[in-house]
Amino acid sequence: MKPIYAVVDLETTGTDSTVDRIIQFGCVLVQDGKIINRFAADINPDRRISKQIQRLTHITNQQVSKAPYFEDVADTIYNLLSNTIFVAHNIYFDYHFLSNEFVRCGLPSLSLPGIDTVELAQVFLPTESSFRLGDLADSIGFRHDNPHQADSDAEVTAALFLYIEAIMRELPRTTLKQIALLSGQMGMQTSDYIHGILKEKGPELAEDFEVIDGIVLRKKTVPLFEATHFQETYPKVKTEKEQRFGQHLVYRKQQARLMNAVYTHYTQPEKNLIIEAETGMGKTIGYLFPAAYLVTPENPLIVSTSSILLQNQIINKDIPLVNQVLQQPLQAVLVKSHRHYIDLQRFKATLDQPVEQKQYAQYQMGILVWLTKTETGDFDELNLVRLDHPLFTDIRHRGVAFLAKDQPFYEQDFVRHLYQRMAQSNVLIVNHAFLMQENRRVQPFCQRVITY
Repeated sequence: MKPIYAVVDLETTGTDSTVDRIIQFGCVLVQDGKIINRFAADINPDRRISKQIQRLTHITNQQVSKAPYFEDVADTIYNLLSNTIFVAHNIYFDYHFLSNEFVRCGLPSLSLPGIDTVELAQVFLPTESSFRLGDLADSIGFRHDNPHQADSDAEVTAALFLYIEAIMRELPRTTLKQIALLSGQMGMQTSDYIHGILKEKGPELAEDFEVIDGIVLRKKTVPLFEATHFQETYPKVKTEKEQRFGQHLVYRKQQARLMNAVYTHYTQPEKNLIIEAETGMGKTIGYLFPAAYLVTPENPLIVSTSSILLQNQIINKDIPLVNQVLQQPLQAVLVKSHRHYIDLQRFKATLDQPVEQKQYAQYQMGILVWLTKTETGDFDELNLVRLDHPLFTDIRHRGVAFLAKDQPFYEQDFVRHLYQRMAQSNVLIVNHAFLMQENRRVQPFCQRVITY
């Protein structure tokens, strides 16, 4: 018989189980990947709910004044949870608070096995920027109408639990096996749960993956730059631009002046060009469009910014937009110092010599999941990672000069892959520090640069 998971959430008058009381209990029962039952109740704490807790939960003193005391529902809740596996988001609070309340009412303390969805999320959703329940719900797209209400939080936690389980089942067996071996320090029975999923997984490996020295990686590709044979003339006047823009771009007078200034500067260079442009004018399109008629992988456009947000906007929004009106598309790559990337050989060494430290192992497990998704190996994709943690000192890339061709991961190295992509790109996006560093190291690096 498949186990039943009791996904529980409590709302309380405070965090001290010796003096505070439960004001709401929510539980969703899950079996075989489906929700099979729900139970929720307001509970009279026999004391005033502070204004702070009322603001957080929207549970008022009036709402619970006629609700049953916990003593009245303790047996019902205890029996509901019998023979289940207890699941909660930050299980340590809910499990121990509820167990203490049972003891206060003359019932045995909880002895159920438990699973923490916070720890599961940190391992199997390693690129999330926050592991708070509400933030995860927003990121994944779960409906969460009443945050900090026990029934709503239990419902979302159950959805998160099922979502993570689906991810675990989709992972390559080799990856999940490595995670299971590292999971011994996870809370309560979370490790047992991972081992249970592993026993059900088959040996298949999808075509998107490759196994190198025991580590599963997503296969990487280098899009080749294809130059069109037809050389289009840059449209200098309004009518030519409007014809080229079509329905994709709107003609703007100031933006058009910027385009022409950039084009003229790079075709008739005399000195540096400094332009002050107003907010919202469309500066990025203003320089990308004319540059597209000039740049090649041998002589690329280098865009230097101080903002990661702006770099991502250029890559993911602006370049795809301007490419819709170009016969010779821009091919861009985000370039960072080698220190931003994982060294796979060094990471493998940490797996071969495990460190008995929970946070260290947790990061290792998250990286194993991440390696099945990333094509860049850029640590910035791991939004919440503390890069000053010892693990990242141990696995940070030191540059291609430290690689050996006979190493198993040489061909799959992420920095080598970055250089291969740079060789096929006519737009390189960097930050100011990297620009200055490379300009000192390789003087021709800064032949065609936009900085802002």
